[in-house]
Amino acid sequence: MTTERGATTRAQGVSTPDRGATAHAVAAAALEVPGVARLTAGRGPVAAATHYPGGKVTGVRMTEEGVWVHIVVGLLPLGPVADRVHRAVRAALDRIGDARPVEVVIEDLDEPAFRSPLIRHRAVR
Repeated sequence: MTTERGATTRAQGVSTPDRGATAHAVAAAALEVPGVARLTAGRGPVAAATHYPGGKVTGVRMTEEGVWVHIVVGLLPLGPVADRVHRAVRAALDRIGDARPVEVVIEDLDEPAFRSPLIRHRAVR
């Protein structure tokens, strides 16, 4: 049975965090990482989101096979931001005993990241 956000459910005699609480924990961990501008539903025909009774978390897709976090990055270089998101989400899942693999999807770059004088200078050459 699913309960309010942050509560746990009991399935087959094992207490596990509910889907909504897990998705919110993943989203919070990703959004705390410097360089993450926001989470996004992505550009595909199906939104990257986790639905649960009473709500949804956009930008976090959870299945039995894994957890995908779809981000918009506002800081360069991209690789270190994605690595930090992966570590933060992995730690959040580890705290609740969730061993599913994590994948970070960079969906877009936030425009202010390209307003740097260094980037403009390189683009002019």
